[in-house]
Amino acid sequence: VFLGNNIAFRSTLAYARVAGDDKYTINPERRGRNANFFSPIVEGNAIFEFHIGRSGRRKDDKSGSLYVFGGIGMFYYEPKTKYEGRTVNLRPLGTEGQFYRDDIQPYTNNSVNIPFGIGYRFKVGTGYLGIELNTRKNFTDYIDDVSTTFPDLNQLLISSGAVAVNIANRPISTIPGFNAPGAIRGNPRNMDNFFFLLIKYDHPLTSSGGAGFGSGKRGGRGGFFKKGKCWEF
Repeated sequence: VFLGNNIAFRSTLAYARVAGDDKYTINPERRGRNANFFSPIVEGNAIFEFHIGRSGRRKDDKSGSLYVFGGIGMFYYEPKTKYEGRTVNLRPLGTEGQFYRDDIQPYTNNSVNIPFGIGYRFKVGTGYLGIELNTRKNFTDYIDDVSTTFPDLNQLLISSGAVAVNIANRPISTIPGFNAPGAIRGNPRNMDNFFFLLIKYDHPLTSSGGAGFGSGKRGGRGGFFKKGKCWEF
């Protein structure tokens, strides 16, 4: 919805899937850790766009317009892995000792984030074709179930069982003490951020170029809708 010539608002409900596997990295420590995961991402957000140089008249938009955007979002995630041919949810296992350690707590499967980025769109037919770099600044380090240190396997066995031990401790590194209790498994100072490269097509809800609210006439002195005002989606 355009709130003026250059400012627009949008709200999105989106689904995505993210995944990672240490076998694809060239970093020797991460490759030796031998962890992997995949997770759904279900996000709702509210975003404001600022269009650079847009006149507000559709006939002037044929050359395209650059825009930047930012907002606030909330998302659901649930890291999982494959173990002996079946899918296992990682969060209930407490693979870093969340269920016996006092210094960390089990993480939740939802978090807030800040979506921001840049895009460019141009007129194609009666709508707009665009490309957008859509980045997320997240505030959780557990989308991949890895954040702090290796657990004490004996304590993990008591608190979460053998499956948790086998999944939490899969290193292939030959470095002595690589997976010892308290050894580095992740970095809690670096959050799990991600981004999307989107190609999208937007089409107005009416052939006249926007979705009109009300009759388009003034609603009396101080009324919100002015004559000819048009809202574009």
